[in-house]
Amino acid sequence: MSLSTFSISILSLSLLVGAAACGKKPQPTPSTVPAPSTAPAPEADAGATPEADAAEPADVLPPLSEPTEKEAKETWDVFLAEGRKFVRSMSNERIDILTQLREIKFEEETEKYKAQVATIADKLQEFDLGDSPETLETAVDRMCALIEEVRGPAQDLLGASQAELEKVTADLKVLDEKQAAGGTVLQREFDKLEKLQKRLSGPPLAGRYVLLTVRSLLDEAMVIVDYGVQRARRKLYACLTKINEKPLELELAQQNLERVMNRARKLLAFQ
Repeated sequence: MSLSTFSISILSLSLLVGAAACGKKPQPTPSTVPAPSTAPAPEADAGATPEADAAEPADVLPPLSEPTEKEAKETWDVFLAEGRKFVRSMSNERIDILTQLREIKFEEETEKYKAQVATIADKLQEFDLGDSPETLETAVDRMCALIEEVRGPAQDLLGASQAELEKVTADLKVLDEKQAAGGTVLQREFDKLEKLQKRLSGPPLAGRYVLLTVRSLLDEAMVIVDYGVQRARRKLYACLTKINEKPLELELAQQNLERVMNRARKLLAFQ
């Protein structure tokens, strides 16, 4: 038995828990989650790519333009005609992630997190950008408020059981070393620790799924950037800048946040 099989990483618990954590199927790794939106950009910056948006430092981005009367009169017609179809597929991805979040089993040691996770999942699933100009006007504010609301609990979940999981890892290492040195280690000793490890891993895995859902929300934000109105891009850039004052705890989500911010900043340089 190799110790690496049991190594704990707060941001890769889906690999550790597998079918035992959710009770039905293996958990997705980051590589299995669909990539962020690659919807075509408006003509003002048609050559941009998601990679370029993510790679360019904020200090070399073009300066923000000033709001204009034309900007205030823009309509959501292009978003409703072209962008909404991308949002629908992203909403389905979000539902898939939340389904797996709800399937996580919380054992006796972590039962106290079950109700909290269920509430977060409900809020994330209820969110919708909207199908009318009126609801779309409030979409950015609602999205940013939701991200702010769930990121704190997600961070708490990621850190839950950390001390206990580290102790289990240390105990497994002792058994591995004893076995490697020729000592006798009963399989039931490994089994006991493995079982405890899985029982403790529910909350950190849940925190990861919450932040994967935030990543999916940011995909929808990219559609607003590419197909929405300029005033929405301006509002989105401002609220994501505030959120970015403290980076998101999951790298995949943070990368998406930076990509959306950079893309919005570039398009805000054009009128």
